[in-house]
Amino acid sequence: MNFVLSRQDKLPIGRNLDPDIIDGMNVMEVSLNNDCSHARLKICITGDSFQQRQGFSWLSKNNKLLRYRLAQILRHRKNVPTLSFESHNLIQQAGRKFIEQIASIAEVLMKMNEHLMNRRRRLGLPDEDEPQNDIKETIDEHPKGQFLI
Repeated sequence: MNFVLSRQDKLPIGRNLDPDIIDGMNVMEVSLNNDCSHARLKICITGDSFQQRQGFSWLSKNNKLLRYRLAQILRHRKNVPTLSFESHNLIQQAGRKFIEQIASIAEVLMKMNEHLMNRRRRLGLPDEDEPQNDIKETIDEHPKGQFLI
């Protein structure tokens, strides 16, 4: 179906539709019923909500033409499935998954930090927030005028 949409020279785009909207249409998933008489296509259209509405209205108006073009490609089949289009919000789903993963990573890091702090307390080590005087002592131990290499 992406092949059919990518051949814009053969498709009637119309005066009010920007060709970039059709370029931004991607078929994300196709599901057929058991007898292959009906196909449900999940389409992702890039752009704002107005461009997405324009794209879906164009798809619904040109449904018969798209089915005819699909029939020309699938000449070996006796029947060509009827097409229905659904919106697939890939960006929103990816954004949700990304936020969920960031939250789970932050939770794991907090647990690791809490575990390390408890371990330092059990061992009697100072907290990391307290300044350490180890560096000052090592500088005072070496005589002045000598370089450490």
